[in-house]
Amino acid sequence: MKHFFICFLIILPFLAKAQDDSIGISVGYTTNGIGVLLSYNKSINDNSYIQVGGYYSIAEDQSNDNVKVPYNDMSLNIGYFHNIITSLEREFHFAIGGGGIAGYEIINGGNSEIREGIIVDGENQFIYGAFVGLEAGYYFSDHFSVSATVNEYYHIGSDLGKAVFYGGLGVKYHIF
Repeated sequence: MKHFFICFLIILPFLAKAQDDSIGISVGYTTNGIGVLLSYNKSINDNSYIQVGGYYSIAEDQSNDNVKVPYNDMSLNIGYFHNIITSLEREFHFAIGGGGIAGYEIINGGNSEIREGIIVDGENQFIYGAFVGLEAGYYFSDHFSVSATVNEYYHIGSDLGKAVFYGGLGVKYHIF
């Protein structure tokens, strides 16, 4: 049994698909709205990758007076992800990661007045901060996989809210 286990450990790397670079798109729910995440994953090794992503949201924030304030967040996300669960043949992976963000927040399309008599208290501004995320993926062909992404963004300097949730489903194209 011990020899079988040693042989198994020796041939395991040859049975597994290598982690590869990919580009992807994900669409889903963000706090009180919808969001889109475009991403490029650059493989570091079989279990980790650097992710560069562009995030865009269309959402509304509700004030204390029950006034809905529309806003858009646009950000560049750069982070490190590490696979914590991987299937034997690397058809499925589950990764955890995090990194930094920099972007811009547009409140009410740049207008200070929502409707007659109601003025927006916030300003369009540069936002920056950090994010943590979970990502799961499943290969359904040699070059394509489906993915599920959950990110929590922390925006420093935002007038509407510091924490923004994003959860989406998408597809990735893997570059060999």
